[in-house]
Amino acid sequence: MRGKTEVIVGLDIGTTKVCALVAEPSESGNLEVKGVSLVRSMGMRKGVIVDLENAIESVRRAVSEVSQRTGVNIDSVFVGVAGSHISTLRNRGVTLISGESREITHNDLNRVIEAAQTVSIPQDKKVIHVLPMEFIVDGQRGIKDPLGMAGIKLEAEVLIILGSYTSIQSAINCVSRAGLEIDGILLEPIASAEAVLSPTEKELGALVIDIGGGTTDVAVFFEGNIRHTAVIPVGGDHITSDIAAIFKIPLSMAEEVKIRYGCASVDFAESGLDIELKPSLPKAGGKISHRELCDVIEARIGEIFMLVRDNLKKSQCLMYLPAGAVITGGVALLKGIDEVASRILDLPARVGGPQDMGGLTEVVSSPIFSTAVGLVKYGFQQRNSGGRGLKINQVGEENWFSKLKDKIIRFFVDFF
Repeated sequence: MRGKTEVIVGLDIGTTKVCALVAEPSESGNLEVKGVSLVRSMGMRKGVIVDLENAIESVRRAVSEVSQRTGVNIDSVFVGVAGSHISTLRNRGVTLISGESREITHNDLNRVIEAAQTVSIPQDKKVIHVLPMEFIVDGQRGIKDPLGMAGIKLEAEVLIILGSYTSIQSAINCVSRAGLEIDGILLEPIASAEAVLSPTEKELGALVIDIGGGTTDVAVFFEGNIRHTAVIPVGGDHITSDIAAIFKIPLSMAEEVKIRYGCASVDFAESGLDIELKPSLPKAGGKISHRELCDVIEARIGEIFMLVRDNLKKSQCLMYLPAGAVITGGVALLKGIDEVASRILDLPARVGGPQDMGGLTEVVSSPIFSTAVGLVKYGFQQRNSGGRGLKINQVGEENWFSKLKDKIIRFFVDFF
Protein backbone atom coordinates (compact mmCIF):
# COMPACT_ATOMS: atom_id res chain seq x y z
CA MET A 1 0.00 0.00 0.00
CA ARG A 2 1.12 3.54 -0.68
CA GLY A 3 1.66 6.12 2.03
CA LYS A 4 -0.66 8.81 3.25
CA THR A 5 1.48 11.93 2.81
CA GLU A 6 -1.11 14.14 1.09
CA VAL A 7 -4.20 12.02 1.64
CA ILE A 8 -7.01 13.38 3.81
CA VAL A 9 -9.53 11.00 5.38
CA GLY A 10 -12.92 11.99 6.76
CA LEU A 11 -14.72 9.68 9.18
CA ASP A 12 -18.46 10.15 9.73
CA ILE A 13 -19.67 7.92 12.58
CA GLY A 14 -23.44 8.13 12.35
CA THR A 15 -26.36 6.40 14.01
CA THR A 16 -27.13 4.18 11.01
CA LYS A 17 -23.91 4.27 8.98
CA VAL A 18 -20.17 4.79 9.23
CA CYS A 19 -18.64 6.49 6.21
CA ALA A 20 -14.91 6.76 5.52
CA LEU A 21 -13.85 8.96 2.60
CA VAL A 22 -10.36 9.36 1.15
CA ALA A 23 -9.39 12.44 -0.86
CA GLU A 24 -6.17 14.08 -1.95
CA PRO A 25 -5.18 17.31 -3.71
CA SER A 26 -4.86 17.18 -7.48
CA GLU A 27 -2.11 18.90 -9.45
CA SER A 28 -4.48 21.83 -9.93
CA GLY A 29 -4.85 22.17 -6.17
CA ASN A 30 -8.43 20.90 -5.92
CA LEU A 31 -9.59 17.95 -3.85
CA GLU A 32 -10.27 14.66 -5.59
CA VAL A 33 -12.15 11.79 -4.01
CA LYS A 34 -10.17 8.56 -4.32
CA GLY A 35 -12.51 6.21 -2.53
CA VAL A 36 -15.35 5.88 -0.06
CA SER A 37 -16.83 3.15 2.09
CA LEU A 38 -20.22 2.87 3.73
CA VAL A 39 -20.92 0.25 6.40
CA ARG A 40 -23.74 -0.32 8.82
CA SER A 41 -23.19 1.46 12.12
CA MET A 42 -23.38 -0.61 15.27
CA GLY A 43 -23.31 0.49 18.87
CA MET A 44 -24.78 3.95 18.21
CA ARG A 45 -28.01 5.62 19.30
CA LYS A 46 -29.00 9.22 18.49
CA GLY A 47 -25.43 9.98 17.43
CA VAL A 48 -23.93 8.71 20.69
CA ILE A 49 -21.90 5.55 21.32
CA VAL A 50 -23.79 3.11 23.54
CA ASP A 51 -21.72 -0.01 22.77
CA LEU A 52 -18.05 0.84 22.41
CA GLU A 53 -16.83 -2.53 21.09
CA ASN A 54 -19.45 -2.64 18.33
CA ALA A 55 -18.71 0.97 17.39
CA ILE A 56 -14.98 0.21 17.17
CA GLU A 57 -15.68 -2.73 14.87
CA SER A 58 -17.83 -0.53 12.59
CA VAL A 59 -15.04 2.04 12.32
CA ARG A 60 -12.46 -0.65 11.59
CA ARG A 61 -14.61 -2.13 8.83
CA ALA A 62 -15.24 1.23 7.17
CA VAL A 63 -11.58 2.24 7.24
CA SER A 64 -10.39 -1.20 6.12
CA GLU A 65 -12.76 -1.23 3.14
CA VAL A 66 -11.75 2.18 1.84
CA SER A 67 -8.09 1.40 2.47
CA GLN A 68 -8.33 -1.73 0.32
CA ARG A 69 -10.17 0.10 -2.45
CA THR A 70 -7.70 2.98 -2.64
CA GLY A 71 -4.47 1.22 -1.72
CA VAL A 72 -3.84 3.86 0.95
CA ASN A 73 -2.50 2.96 4.37
CA ILE A 74 -4.76 4.98 6.69
CA ASP A 75 -3.47 5.84 10.14
CA SER A 76 -5.26 9.11 10.95
CA VAL A 77 -8.63 10.73 10.25
CA PHE A 78 -10.68 13.88 10.63
CA VAL A 79 -13.69 12.97 12.76
CA GLY A 80 -17.18 14.43 12.92
CA VAL A 81 -19.05 14.70 16.20
CA ALA A 82 -22.78 15.12 16.70
CA GLY A 83 -25.60 13.84 18.86
CA SER A 84 -28.31 15.00 21.20
CA HIS A 85 -25.68 15.89 23.83
CA ILE A 86 -24.46 18.90 21.79
CA SER A 87 -25.34 22.34 23.16
CA THR A 88 -24.25 25.92 22.51
CA LEU A 89 -23.87 29.22 24.28
CA ARG A 90 -22.88 32.70 23.18
CA ASN A 91 -20.47 35.00 24.91
CA ARG A 92 -18.47 38.17 24.32
CA GLY A 93 -14.82 38.84 25.12
CA VAL A 94 -13.18 42.25 25.48
CA THR A 95 -9.51 43.27 25.54
CA LEU A 96 -7.43 46.38 25.03
CA ILE A 97 -5.22 46.34 21.94
CA SER A 98 -1.56 46.08 22.91
CA GLY A 99 1.48 47.76 21.38
CA GLU A 100 2.35 51.37 20.71
CA SER A 101 0.97 51.28 17.17
CA ARG A 102 -2.39 49.93 18.42
CA GLU A 103 -2.36 47.53 15.48
CA ILE A 104 -4.24 44.28 16.10
CA THR A 105 -1.93 41.26 16.20
CA HIS A 106 -2.35 37.51 16.59
CA ASN A 107 -1.67 37.97 20.28
CA ASP A 108 -4.63 40.36 20.56
CA LEU A 109 -6.85 37.82 18.80
CA ASN A 110 -5.67 35.14 21.22
CA ARG A 111 -6.46 37.29 24.23
CA VAL A 112 -9.93 38.36 23.11
CA ILE A 113 -10.93 34.78 22.25
CA GLU A 114 -9.58 33.62 25.61
CA ALA A 115 -11.61 36.33 27.32
CA ALA A 116 -14.73 35.17 25.46
CA GLN A 117 -14.22 31.67 26.86
CA THR A 118 -14.38 32.93 30.43
CA VAL A 119 -17.79 31.50 31.16
CA SER A 120 -19.12 28.90 33.57
CA ILE A 121 -19.35 25.48 31.92
CA PRO A 122 -20.99 22.46 33.61
CA GLN A 123 -18.54 19.81 34.79
CA ASP A 124 -20.10 17.17 32.55
CA LYS A 125 -19.53 19.31 29.43
CA LYS A 126 -16.43 19.97 27.34
CA VAL A 127 -15.70 22.69 24.82
CA ILE A 128 -15.57 21.37 21.24
CA HIS A 129 -15.26 24.67 19.34
CA VAL A 130 -15.06 28.36 20.09
CA LEU A 131 -16.22 29.97 16.84
CA PRO A 132 -15.85 33.72 16.29
CA MET A 133 -19.09 35.12 14.88
CA GLU A 134 -18.08 38.77 14.81
CA PHE A 135 -15.26 41.09 15.87
CA ILE A 136 -15.86 44.64 17.07
CA VAL A 137 -13.14 47.31 16.98
CA ASP A 138 -13.86 50.50 18.95
CA GLY A 139 -17.59 49.93 18.52
CA GLN A 140 -17.42 49.14 14.81
CA ARG A 141 -19.36 45.90 14.31
CA GLY A 142 -19.45 43.32 11.56
CA ILE A 143 -15.69 42.80 11.23
CA LYS A 144 -14.71 39.31 10.09
CA ASP A 145 -10.93 39.58 10.31
CA PRO A 146 -9.54 42.47 12.38
CA LEU A 147 -5.88 41.47 12.00
CA GLY A 148 -3.81 44.53 11.10
CA MET A 149 -6.55 47.04 11.91
CA ALA A 150 -5.79 49.83 14.38
CA GLY A 151 -7.83 50.62 17.46
CA ILE A 152 -8.00 50.73 21.23
CA LYS A 153 -10.62 48.14 22.21
CA LEU A 154 -11.18 44.76 20.57
CA GLU A 155 -14.28 42.64 21.21
CA ALA A 156 -15.29 39.21 19.94
CA GLU A 157 -18.70 37.60 19.92
CA VAL A 158 -18.30 33.83 19.87
CA LEU A 159 -20.41 30.71 19.63
CA ILE A 160 -19.17 28.08 22.07
CA ILE A 161 -20.01 24.50 21.09
CA LEU A 162 -20.24 22.10 24.03
CA GLY A 163 -20.49 18.34 24.15
CA SER A 164 -20.96 15.73 26.82
CA TYR A 165 -17.64 14.79 28.44
CA THR A 166 -18.58 11.11 28.33
CA SER A 167 -19.85 11.11 24.74
CA ILE A 168 -16.85 12.98 23.34
CA GLN A 169 -14.37 10.82 25.22
CA SER A 170 -16.17 7.70 23.98
CA ALA A 171 -15.80 8.91 20.39
CA ILE A 172 -12.10 9.60 20.93
CA ASN A 173 -11.59 6.17 22.52
CA CYS A 174 -13.49 4.50 19.68
CA VAL A 175 -11.27 6.00 16.99
CA SER A 176 -8.07 5.45 18.99
CA ARG A 177 -8.86 1.81 19.75
CA ALA A 178 -9.62 1.27 16.07
CA GLY A 179 -5.92 2.02 15.54
CA LEU A 180 -6.28 5.59 14.26
CA GLU A 181 -4.97 8.97 15.28
CA ILE A 182 -7.25 11.99 15.20
CA ASP A 183 -6.09 14.78 12.87
CA GLY A 184 -8.97 17.02 13.81
CA ILE A 185 -12.52 17.16 15.06
CA LEU A 186 -15.47 19.10 13.68
CA LEU A 187 -19.12 19.41 14.56
CA GLU A 188 -20.99 17.49 11.87
CA PRO A 189 -23.53 20.16 10.84
CA ILE A 190 -20.61 22.52 10.22
CA ALA A 191 -18.95 19.85 8.08
CA SER A 192 -22.16 19.26 6.13
CA ALA A 193 -22.54 23.00 5.56
CA GLU A 194 -19.03 23.19 4.13
CA ALA A 195 -19.99 20.48 1.63
CA VAL A 196 -23.40 21.77 0.50
CA LEU A 197 -23.44 25.57 0.92
CA SER A 198 -21.91 28.01 -1.53
CA PRO A 199 -19.96 31.03 -0.25
CA THR A 200 -22.79 33.24 -1.51
CA GLU A 201 -25.38 31.31 0.50
CA LYS A 202 -23.24 31.57 3.63
CA GLU A 203 -22.90 35.30 3.10
CA LEU A 204 -26.59 35.98 2.40
CA GLY A 205 -27.84 33.73 5.20
CA ALA A 206 -28.71 30.06 4.87
CA LEU A 207 -29.89 27.11 6.90
CA VAL A 208 -28.52 23.57 6.69
CA ILE A 209 -30.78 20.75 7.88
CA ASP A 210 -28.90 17.44 8.02
CA ILE A 211 -31.41 14.66 8.71
CA GLY A 212 -29.59 11.53 9.81
CA GLY A 213 -30.77 8.28 11.30
CA GLY A 214 -31.00 9.31 14.95
CA THR A 215 -30.96 13.11 14.93
CA THR A 216 -31.48 16.17 12.77
CA ASP A 217 -28.60 18.66 12.86
CA VAL A 218 -29.21 22.34 12.18
CA ALA A 219 -26.71 25.08 11.32
CA VAL A 220 -27.39 28.73 10.46
CA PHE A 221 -24.88 30.85 8.54
CA PHE A 222 -25.06 34.62 8.01
CA GLU A 223 -22.49 37.08 6.66
CA GLY A 224 -20.13 34.16 6.10
CA ASN A 225 -20.10 33.01 9.73
CA ILE A 226 -21.96 30.39 11.72
CA ARG A 227 -24.62 31.99 13.92
CA HIS A 228 -26.49 29.07 15.42
CA THR A 229 -26.44 25.30 15.62
CA ALA A 230 -28.79 22.81 17.24
CA VAL A 231 -29.59 19.11 17.40
CA ILE A 232 -33.18 17.87 17.06
CA PRO A 233 -33.48 14.37 18.61
CA VAL A 234 -35.61 12.98 15.76
CA GLY A 235 -34.38 11.42 12.52
CA GLY A 236 -34.87 8.80 9.85
CA ASP A 237 -34.96 5.89 12.30
CA HIS A 238 -38.16 7.33 13.75
CA ILE A 239 -39.76 7.18 10.30
CA THR A 240 -38.72 3.53 10.00
CA SER A 241 -40.16 2.75 13.44
CA ASP A 242 -43.45 4.45 12.52
CA ILE A 243 -43.76 2.34 9.36
CA ALA A 244 -42.94 -0.85 11.26
CA ALA A 245 -45.44 -0.12 14.05
CA ILE A 246 -48.35 1.00 11.87
CA PHE A 247 -48.06 -1.73 9.24
CA LYS A 248 -46.86 -4.42 11.68
CA ILE A 249 -43.75 -5.35 9.76
CA PRO A 250 -40.14 -5.92 10.90
CA LEU A 251 -37.85 -2.91 11.14
CA SER A 252 -35.61 -4.29 8.39
CA MET A 253 -38.54 -4.46 5.98
CA ALA A 254 -39.81 -1.05 7.07
CA GLU A 255 -36.41 0.44 6.24
CA GLU A 256 -36.42 -1.23 2.82
CA VAL A 257 -39.94 0.00 2.06
CA LYS A 258 -39.00 3.53 3.14
CA ILE A 259 -35.93 3.61 0.90
CA ARG A 260 -37.60 2.03 -2.15
CA TYR A 261 -41.01 3.66 -2.09
CA GLY A 262 -40.95 6.48 0.44
CA CYS A 263 -42.03 10.04 -0.34
CA ALA A 264 -42.10 12.97 2.04
CA SER A 265 -45.68 13.92 1.14
CA VAL A 266 -48.88 12.23 0.00
CA ASP A 267 -48.86 14.72 -2.86
CA PHE A 268 -46.22 12.49 -4.45
CA ALA A 269 -48.01 9.19 -3.83
CA GLU A 270 -48.78 7.13 -6.92
CA SER A 271 -52.50 6.54 -7.24
CA GLY A 272 -53.43 2.87 -7.28
CA LEU A 273 -49.93 1.66 -6.38
CA ASP A 274 -49.88 -1.17 -3.85
CA ILE A 275 -46.65 -2.33 -2.24
CA GLU A 276 -46.32 -6.09 -1.92
CA LEU A 277 -45.22 -7.42 1.45
CA LYS A 278 -44.10 -10.90 2.33
CA PRO A 279 -47.13 -13.21 2.61
CA SER A 280 -46.03 -14.38 6.07
CA LEU A 281 -46.44 -10.90 7.52
CA PRO A 282 -49.66 -10.25 9.49
CA LYS A 283 -51.16 -7.74 7.08
CA ALA A 284 -54.37 -8.50 5.24
CA GLY A 285 -53.62 -9.18 1.61
CA GLY A 286 -49.89 -8.68 2.16
CA LYS A 287 -50.10 -5.17 0.68
CA ILE A 288 -50.06 -1.55 1.72
CA SER A 289 -51.04 1.34 -0.48
CA HIS A 290 -48.41 3.85 -1.53
CA ARG A 291 -50.62 6.66 -0.23
CA GLU A 292 -50.83 5.06 3.22
CA LEU A 293 -47.04 4.76 3.33
CA CYS A 294 -46.48 8.38 2.27
CA ASP A 295 -49.04 9.58 4.79
CA VAL A 296 -47.10 7.94 7.64
CA ILE A 297 -43.80 9.39 6.41
CA GLU A 298 -45.24 12.87 5.92
CA ALA A 299 -46.47 13.00 9.52
CA ARG A 300 -42.97 12.42 10.91
CA ILE A 301 -41.21 14.62 8.34
CA GLY A 302 -43.64 17.40 9.18
CA GLU A 303 -42.83 17.01 12.87
CA ILE A 304 -39.09 17.30 12.17
CA PHE A 305 -39.49 20.54 10.23
CA MET A 306 -41.87 21.98 12.82
CA LEU A 307 -39.29 21.27 15.53
CA VAL A 308 -36.64 22.96 13.38
CA ARG A 309 -38.95 25.95 12.86
CA ASP A 310 -39.63 26.24 16.60
CA ASN A 311 -35.90 26.10 17.34
CA LEU A 312 -35.17 28.85 14.80
CA LYS A 313 -37.93 31.05 16.23
CA LYS A 314 -36.61 30.57 19.75
CA SER A 315 -33.08 31.47 18.67
CA GLN A 316 -34.37 34.40 16.55
CA CYS A 317 -32.62 33.12 13.43
CA LEU A 318 -35.45 33.10 10.88
CA MET A 319 -34.65 36.69 9.89
CA TYR A 320 -31.14 35.66 8.76
CA LEU A 321 -32.16 33.18 6.05
CA PRO A 322 -32.83 34.93 2.70
CA ALA A 323 -30.95 32.15 0.87
CA GLY A 324 -33.31 29.59 2.37
CA ALA A 325 -32.78 26.04 3.59
CA VAL A 326 -30.61 23.23 2.23
CA ILE A 327 -31.66 19.73 3.25
CA THR A 328 -29.03 17.00 3.31
CA GLY A 329 -28.34 13.62 4.89
CA GLY A 330 -29.85 10.27 3.93
CA VAL A 331 -33.46 11.29 4.59
CA ALA A 332 -33.07 14.14 2.08
CA LEU A 333 -33.44 11.50 -0.65
CA LEU A 334 -37.18 11.24 0.06
CA LYS A 335 -39.07 12.66 -2.91
CA GLY A 336 -40.75 15.99 -2.20
CA ILE A 337 -38.93 16.71 1.05
CA ASP A 338 -37.86 20.15 -0.20
CA GLU A 339 -41.48 21.14 -0.82
CA VAL A 340 -42.55 20.01 2.65
CA ALA A 341 -39.67 21.97 4.19
CA SER A 342 -40.50 25.09 2.19
CA ARG A 343 -44.15 24.96 3.22
CA ILE A 344 -43.51 24.51 6.95
CA LEU A 345 -40.49 26.79 7.29
CA ASP A 346 -41.86 29.41 4.88
CA LEU A 347 -38.45 29.52 3.19
CA PRO A 348 -37.04 28.55 -0.19
CA ALA A 349 -35.65 25.03 0.15
CA ARG A 350 -33.57 22.63 -1.90
CA VAL A 351 -31.94 19.24 -1.46
CA GLY A 352 -28.16 19.58 -1.36
CA GLY A 353 -25.29 17.17 -1.91
CA PRO A 354 -21.53 17.75 -1.88
CA GLN A 355 -20.21 20.37 -4.31
CA ASP A 356 -16.88 21.30 -5.89
CA MET A 357 -15.15 17.93 -5.62
CA GLY A 358 -13.18 16.04 -8.23
CA GLY A 359 -12.56 12.33 -8.66
CA LEU A 360 -15.48 10.02 -7.88
CA THR A 361 -18.02 12.84 -8.01
CA GLU A 362 -20.83 10.65 -9.33
CA VAL A 363 -20.43 8.45 -6.26
CA VAL A 364 -20.21 11.09 -3.52
CA SER A 365 -22.68 13.63 -4.92
CA SER A 366 -25.45 12.07 -2.82
CA PRO A 367 -26.59 13.89 0.35
CA ILE A 368 -25.58 10.75 2.26
CA PHE A 369 -21.92 11.78 1.93
CA SER A 370 -22.21 15.47 2.85
CA THR A 371 -20.62 15.18 6.29
CA ALA A 372 -17.70 13.03 5.12
CA VAL A 373 -16.97 15.38 2.20
CA GLY A 374 -17.16 18.38 4.53
CA LEU A 375 -14.64 16.76 6.86
CA VAL A 376 -12.04 16.30 4.11
CA LYS A 377 -12.64 19.87 2.91
CA TYR A 378 -12.06 21.02 6.47
CA GLY A 379 -8.82 19.06 6.64
CA PHE A 380 -7.68 20.34 3.26
CA GLN A 381 -8.26 23.99 4.16
CA GLN A 382 -6.58 23.57 7.51
CA ARG A 383 -3.47 22.01 6.02
CA ASN A 384 -3.32 24.79 3.45
CA SER A 385 -3.53 27.35 6.25
CA GLY A 386 -0.40 25.88 7.80
CA GLY A 387 -2.09 24.02 10.65
CA ARG A 388 -1.11 20.52 11.65
CA GLY A 389 -4.66 19.47 12.39
CA LEU A 390 -6.64 20.10 15.53
CA LYS A 391 -5.01 17.62 17.86
CA ILE A 392 -7.47 16.26 20.38
CA ASN A 393 -5.87 16.64 23.78
CA GLN A 394 -6.97 14.39 26.61
CA VAL A 395 -10.39 15.27 27.98
CA GLY A 396 -9.85 16.99 31.28
CA GLU A 397 -7.50 19.68 30.02
CA GLU A 398 -8.74 23.25 30.31
CA ASN A 399 -9.22 23.55 26.56
CA TRP A 400 -8.52 21.06 23.78
CA PHE A 401 -7.28 23.87 21.57
CA SER A 402 -5.03 25.68 24.04
CA LYS A 403 -1.79 24.43 22.47
CA LEU A 404 -2.82 25.54 18.98
CA LYS A 405 -4.91 28.58 19.84
CA ASP A 406 -3.29 30.98 17.41
CA LYS A 407 -3.61 28.60 14.45
CA ILE A 408 -7.18 27.74 15.34
CA ILE A 409 -8.29 31.36 15.51
CA ARG A 410 -6.67 32.08 12.15
CA PHE A 411 -8.21 28.93 10.68
CA PHE A 412 -11.77 29.72 11.70
CA VAL A 413 -11.44 33.31 10.50
CA ASP A 414 -10.35 31.96 7.10
CA PHE A 415 -12.68 28.94 7.07
CA PHE A 416 -15.90 30.87 7.65
